[in-house]
Amino acid sequence: MLETGFWSSPDREVVMDLNAPHLHVAFLDKIISPVLAVFAPSMSGSDMVSRLQMISFLLDVGPFFLIGLLEKCRQRYHYTAILYPFLFAVLAQATGIGKLAGVYFFIDLFWSPVTKFPTVESSRVPKSTVSAVFAAMLVVYYPATLGSYFAPTLERRVQFNALWQLFPILVVLVQVLLMAFPSNESTKTNPRPEIKSIRFAVVLLSGVAAIAFQYVRASTPNGVSMIDIFFPTDLDVPALSFETAVRRMLQYDQIFWVLTAYYWLLLSFRDLQLRGVQVSWMRVLGLLTVGTVGVGPGATFAVGWLFREDMIVECLEGVKRD
Repeated sequence: MLETGFWSSPDREVVMDLNAPHLHVAFLDKIISPVLAVFAPSMSGSDMVSRLQMISFLLDVGPFFLIGLLEKCRQRYHYTAILYPFLFAVLAQATGIGKLAGVYFFIDLFWSPVTKFPTVESSRVPKSTVSAVFAAMLVVYYPATLGSYFAPTLERRVQFNALWQLFPILVVLVQVLLMAFPSNESTKTNPRPEIKSIRFAVVLLSGVAAIAFQYVRASTPNGVSMIDIFFPTDLDVPALSFETAVRRMLQYDQIFWVLTAYYWLLLSFRDLQLRGVQVSWMRVLGLLTVGTVGVGPGATFAVGWLFREDMIVECLEGVKRD
């Protein structure tokens, strides 16, 4: 397939030119074309299971990437800390998020546990940064993601997906440009004035992920369950086709990412417990379980993180200010 430069569906009804100038930048088109092949079965709709899984998966990644950027824009860190989620996202585009998620969260646990926040101000994210990151996600990530699966023609869907492959770079570039505009904010009366903005951004993106999950539920073909969409239930059948191998790879990618993200979230609540915050583990585990089944893992993770953020403020409010 990579030798010929064309991907075709198993029934040969859909053919996609991988070497076409999707971005009209020669070296970028050459780099991206092999990755586009991985998305071809889901974008074309020739594999409906993979299409539904990827719609939910990619819209789950949205709030996760937003949170990753916000975490490293806290007052406590140097501005270069944002390179960590940025570089992770760039590498994940090439290798898959599931392969790197464990390493990402492992490093983050030792880098930025709640126990290392000396005051509530140190956990603050500048309000202008929250607005810039949120706007950058809306301008870059969501049009590229939705266009990859809902554009009217396959050619347009491939072009949107080619842009989506560059989203880590484009989101950060737009964020930096938006942060160039001055913003006035005071922390004299409220040490975390950006909390309302964070809540709005996270809830909105979580809502999008939840709607996508319900769309998948409503669009599941007859004879296919939600378990079949998100888990490789056909392991008794050899993966003899490219489409089957890609579908299983992407399912495992999402599974490993979700498990490590949930584990990080649980350990984050444990850090709060070490700071003296009362944590109801039954409530936390219940949220993760019911939320995953009801609205999907992306929305559940984001809402869980938001609860954690509120608890951080509660935990640190009594600590003497800088």
